[in-house]
Amino acid sequence: MIKLRLLVLSLLVLCFSCMKGSYTKSCELTTGYQTSPAAGIVTFEVHITGSAYLQTLIYHTGDGPVTVEKPTLPYFISLPVEANERTGLQVKGIAIEGSINIQHTVITGTDTVRVQDGCEG
Repeated sequence: MIKLRLLVLSLLVLCFSCMKGSYTKSCELTTGYQTSPAAGIVTFEVHITGSAYLQTLIYHTGDGPVTVEKPTLPYFISLPVEANERTGLQVKGIAIEGSINIQHTVITGTDTVRVQDGCEG
């Protein structure tokens, strides 16, 4: 009887040590706003790893904000940008044992400004 109890106890300890807890994190990411010093190109990128989901993606250009609900991932868009144009990227999502990574890049001539943000669950 004692051997059976020890066996059951050992199995329980082994099972609990192998279990990995699930951690869900609500993510609100932003690159802030960048002002283009000259005409060029702006790119917005979103990538996920593991179990992560995007609810909303909003990118801002001189034409105003563009909202994309539940975008297909990975997300990438490249657009022309004018001098002194403000651009930015905001993302809302959920990371469950995964991550959400965003990148906003402004390329003008030989200058490149890159802003990144990330969230891990």
